[in-house]
Amino acid sequence: AKEAMAVAALEERVVSYEKIAARTGSADSKWLKLVRTSGTAADKIAAATVLAQEDPVANLRSLESLLALLEKARVKGGKRGAVQAVAALQELFRDALLPPDRKLKYFSEQPLAASAAATHERKRLLYWHVEDLVKRAFTRYVSALDALSRDPLPVLKEKSTKAAYELLRSRPEGERELLSILVNKLGDPQRRTASNAAHLLLELVSKEHPA
Repeated sequence: AKEAMAVAALEERVVSYEKIAARTGSADSKWLKLVRTSGTAADKIAAATVLAQEDPVANLRSLESLLALLEKARVKGGKRGAVQAVAALQELFRDALLPPDRKLKYFSEQPLAASAAATHERKRLLYWHVEDLVKRAFTRYVSALDALSRDPLPVLKEKSTKAAYELLRSRPEGERELLSILVNKLGDPQRRTASNAAHLLLELVSKEHPA
């Protein structure tokens, strides 16, 4: 029942956001709407990133689009799109979605039994639901980074490893899995990749890591 209330609240939030966007009808919003459906891969990545940064809660579908594009590029080709999506998602998670001082929680891990006693229960449940969705999305992203870090194409190895490092040094979420990506690269057959991983790990040790 609590989760259903949260899902309904999110759906209403999305509808409200889309109505406001349609009513303003700016050139930017029209362009974003157009390229999301018919633009190039680069355009779609740019549009999804802008929308997700503008209102992360109302635009979780943009996050899903970026993840789907990354996963599709990894499996079916489209390496250039994968490189762009890796960078866009890294910035999105770091700058807009992940808290700097704590790990995310699943909806079931929140104090649901006590939520009714607090004020603004519906809004609280909405944000707990969003937090759950972001945590699951980040898990998918880290899995994609792990797979791309093993790709034969050097640029994908480099970009995915650097993204893992940037997130590991700035956000506590998924630290074990992100660290594993870096450590595994120490044994990479390409000397430059292994050397780069060693450098990033040394950087990590010398700087303060988020709790």
